[in-house]
Amino acid sequence: MNKDKNKLLNLTPHEIKIITTGYNVTFAPFVDKKDKQWVARCTQSKQVMNMEESQLWDFPVYSRARYTGVEDIPSISEVDGIIVASLVAKYLISHLDFWECGSKFDASGQLKAEIMENTQESLVNGLDQVAFDRIISGQLKVFSPDTGPESSVRNEQGQIIGVRRLVYWPIENKK
Repeated sequence: MNKDKNKLLNLTPHEIKIITTGYNVTFAPFVDKKDKQWVARCTQSKQVMNMEESQLWDFPVYSRARYTGVEDIPSISEVDGIIVASLVAKYLISHLDFWECGSKFDASGQLKAEIMENTQESLVNGLDQVAFDRIISGQLKVFSPDTGPESSVRNEQGQIIGVRRLVYWPIENKK
Protein backbone atom coordinates (compact mmCIF):
# COMPACT_ATOMS: atom_id res chain seq x y z
CA MET A 1 0.00 0.00 0.00
CA ASN A 2 2.92 2.34 0.53
CA LYS A 3 3.44 2.51 -3.23
CA ASP A 4 -0.08 3.96 -3.73
CA LYS A 5 0.37 6.42 -0.88
CA ASN A 6 3.32 8.02 -2.65
CA LYS A 7 1.26 8.58 -5.77
CA LEU A 8 -1.36 10.83 -4.11
CA LEU A 9 -0.70 14.47 -3.21
CA ASN A 10 -2.63 16.09 -0.40
CA LEU A 11 -3.45 19.64 -1.53
CA THR A 12 -5.45 20.54 1.59
CA PRO A 13 -4.05 22.58 4.50
CA HIS A 14 -4.23 19.67 6.97
CA GLU A 15 -3.35 15.99 7.26
CA ILE A 16 -5.78 13.52 5.71
CA LYS A 17 -6.03 10.30 7.71
CA ILE A 18 -7.71 7.26 6.24
CA ILE A 19 -8.70 4.92 9.06
CA THR A 20 -10.17 1.50 8.30
CA THR A 21 -9.95 -1.93 9.84
CA GLY A 22 -6.40 -3.08 9.29
CA TYR A 23 -5.33 -0.05 7.26
CA ASN A 24 -4.37 3.41 8.47
CA VAL A 25 -2.51 5.94 6.35
CA THR A 26 -1.84 9.64 6.73
CA PHE A 27 -1.30 12.02 3.83
CA ALA A 28 0.59 15.11 4.98
CA PRO A 29 -0.07 18.41 3.18
CA PHE A 30 2.16 18.66 0.11
CA VAL A 31 5.23 20.84 0.54
CA ASP A 32 7.57 21.21 -2.44
CA LYS A 33 11.38 21.35 -2.47
CA LYS A 34 11.25 25.12 -1.92
CA ASP A 35 9.17 24.66 1.27
CA LYS A 36 6.01 26.00 -0.38
CA GLN A 37 2.85 24.33 0.91
CA TRP A 38 0.38 23.83 -1.92
CA VAL A 39 -3.29 24.26 -0.99
CA ALA A 40 -5.77 24.00 -3.87
CA ARG A 41 -8.50 26.58 -3.43
CA CYS A 42 -11.40 27.99 -5.37
CA THR A 43 -11.00 31.63 -6.27
CA GLN A 44 -14.13 33.64 -5.64
CA SER A 45 -15.84 36.96 -5.94
CA LYS A 46 -18.32 38.32 -3.41
CA GLN A 47 -20.61 41.30 -3.48
CA VAL A 48 -22.17 43.19 -0.63
CA MET A 49 -25.95 42.80 -0.55
CA ASN A 50 -27.81 45.89 -1.63
CA MET A 51 -27.66 48.51 1.10
CA GLU A 52 -31.40 48.55 1.80
CA GLU A 53 -31.50 44.82 2.64
CA SER A 54 -28.13 44.88 4.37
CA GLN A 55 -29.31 47.54 6.84
CA LEU A 56 -31.76 45.07 8.39
CA TRP A 57 -28.86 43.59 10.37
CA ASP A 58 -26.05 45.02 12.47
CA PHE A 59 -23.40 43.13 10.55
CA PRO A 60 -22.29 42.99 6.89
CA VAL A 61 -24.14 40.57 4.63
CA TYR A 62 -22.68 39.41 1.34
CA SER A 63 -24.32 37.63 -1.54
CA ARG A 64 -23.41 34.00 -2.12
CA ALA A 65 -19.80 33.62 -3.28
CA ARG A 66 -19.32 33.13 -7.00
CA TYR A 67 -16.47 30.69 -7.59
CA THR A 68 -14.32 31.78 -10.49
CA GLY A 69 -11.53 29.21 -10.77
CA VAL A 70 -9.13 26.87 -9.03
CA GLU A 71 -5.61 27.81 -7.97
CA ASP A 72 -2.52 26.12 -6.59
CA ILE A 73 -2.53 22.72 -8.26
CA PRO A 74 1.12 21.99 -9.08
CA SER A 75 2.31 20.40 -12.31
CA ILE A 76 3.80 17.18 -11.04
CA SER A 77 3.83 14.26 -13.44
CA GLU A 78 4.94 11.54 -10.99
CA VAL A 79 1.62 11.32 -9.13
CA ASP A 80 -1.61 9.56 -10.00
CA GLY A 81 -4.01 11.65 -7.96
CA ILE A 82 -4.61 14.72 -5.86
CA ILE A 83 -6.63 15.08 -2.66
CA VAL A 84 -8.48 18.39 -2.50
CA ALA A 85 -11.44 19.82 -0.58
CA SER A 86 -14.79 18.64 -1.94
CA LEU A 87 -15.68 22.21 -3.01
CA VAL A 88 -12.52 22.36 -5.14
CA ALA A 89 -13.19 18.91 -6.62
CA LYS A 90 -16.81 19.74 -7.40
CA TYR A 91 -15.95 23.06 -9.04
CA LEU A 92 -13.05 21.64 -11.00
CA ILE A 93 -14.80 18.54 -12.32
CA SER A 94 -18.14 20.23 -13.02
CA HIS A 95 -16.41 22.91 -15.08
CA LEU A 96 -14.32 20.39 -16.98
CA ASP A 97 -17.48 18.30 -17.58
CA PHE A 98 -19.41 21.39 -18.68
CA TRP A 99 -18.29 21.42 -22.29
CA GLU A 100 -18.66 17.71 -23.05
CA CYS A 101 -15.02 16.73 -23.05
CA GLY A 102 -15.42 13.78 -25.42
CA SER A 103 -16.29 15.96 -28.41
CA LYS A 104 -13.38 18.30 -27.70
CA PHE A 105 -10.60 15.75 -28.29
CA ASP A 106 -8.87 15.25 -31.63
CA ALA A 107 -8.21 11.84 -33.22
CA SER A 108 -5.05 11.29 -31.15
CA GLY A 109 -6.90 11.84 -27.87
CA GLN A 110 -5.43 15.31 -27.25
CA LEU A 111 -7.62 18.23 -26.30
CA LYS A 112 -8.03 20.54 -29.30
CA ALA A 113 -5.81 23.63 -28.95
CA GLU A 114 -8.56 26.24 -29.35
CA ILE A 115 -10.70 24.53 -26.70
CA MET A 116 -7.73 24.31 -24.35
CA GLU A 117 -6.99 28.04 -24.62
CA ASN A 118 -10.57 29.24 -24.12
CA THR A 119 -11.52 26.77 -21.42
CA GLN A 120 -8.42 27.01 -19.31
CA GLU A 121 -8.66 30.80 -19.19
CA SER A 122 -12.38 31.09 -18.52
CA LEU A 123 -13.21 28.05 -16.39
CA VAL A 124 -10.14 27.03 -14.44
CA ASN A 125 -7.97 30.12 -14.22
CA GLY A 126 -4.89 29.58 -12.11
CA LEU A 127 -4.67 25.89 -13.06
CA ASP A 128 -1.35 25.16 -14.70
CA GLN A 129 -1.28 23.64 -18.21
CA VAL A 130 0.32 20.32 -17.22
CA ALA A 131 -2.16 19.74 -14.39
CA PHE A 132 -5.05 20.76 -16.65
CA ASP A 133 -3.94 18.33 -19.39
CA ARG A 134 -3.51 15.45 -16.92
CA ILE A 135 -6.88 15.99 -15.22
CA ILE A 136 -8.81 16.35 -18.48
CA SER A 137 -7.17 13.22 -19.96
CA GLY A 138 -7.86 11.17 -16.82
CA GLN A 139 -4.16 10.67 -16.00
CA LEU A 140 -4.48 12.73 -12.80
CA LYS A 141 -7.38 11.61 -10.62
CA VAL A 142 -9.20 14.01 -8.30
CA PHE A 143 -10.20 12.86 -4.80
CA SER A 144 -11.64 14.49 -1.69
CA PRO A 145 -12.07 13.21 1.86
CA ASP A 146 -15.50 11.68 2.49
CA THR A 147 -16.55 13.54 5.64
CA GLY A 148 -20.14 12.28 5.63
CA PRO A 149 -21.61 10.66 8.75
CA GLU A 150 -20.89 7.10 7.55
CA SER A 151 -17.26 7.78 6.71
CA SER A 152 -15.95 10.31 9.21
CA VAL A 153 -14.07 9.08 12.27
CA ARG A 154 -14.51 11.40 15.27
CA ASN A 155 -12.82 11.83 18.63
CA GLU A 156 -14.61 12.19 22.00
CA GLN A 157 -15.24 15.90 21.36
CA GLY A 158 -16.94 15.16 18.02
CA GLN A 159 -14.10 16.51 15.90
CA ILE A 160 -13.23 14.67 12.70
CA ILE A 161 -9.86 12.94 13.09
CA GLY A 162 -9.99 10.86 9.93
CA VAL A 163 -12.15 9.32 7.23
CA ARG A 164 -12.82 5.77 6.15
CA ARG A 165 -12.56 6.52 2.43
CA LEU A 166 -11.92 9.10 -0.26
CA VAL A 167 -14.44 10.26 -2.87
CA TYR A 168 -13.30 9.94 -6.51
CA TRP A 169 -14.46 12.75 -8.84
CA PRO A 170 -14.21 11.42 -12.43
CA ILE A 171 -14.79 13.48 -15.54
CA GLU A 172 -18.01 11.85 -16.70
CA ASN A 173 -18.25 13.08 -20.29
CA LYS A 174 -14.79 12.03 -21.48
CA LYS A 175 -15.11 9.42 -24.22
